[in-house]
Amino acid sequence: MARLLIIFVIGSCLFYVIGRVRSLCMTDSLQKRIVEVRARLALGAALLFLGIHFLFFTSYEKTELFVGAVFLLIGSIHTVYHFKAHKHYMKQLD
Repeated sequence: MARLLIIFVIGSCLFYVIGRVRSLCMTDSLQKRIVEVRARLALGAALLFLGIHFLFFTSYEKTELFVGAVFLLIGSIHTVYHFKAHKHYMKQLD
């Protein structure tokens, strides 16, 4: 399970990098915003998966638990916020 979370973290980071590069090449502002929000959503998911990994699959030291809790909190807030932003921009696209 821990390896699966690491694969999700790496995949999310790759989606973030690909999204940022794609957004630099776009000229339409709405399309650019949608791609940027998707990239930031992937970054939030990476933080979320990393926080889960630190909380449940490490040696349970205080610093690792604290860092895991912070990553989990920031990642979930980041993911929810950018998911709502993605829904907002997709409504404008139609």
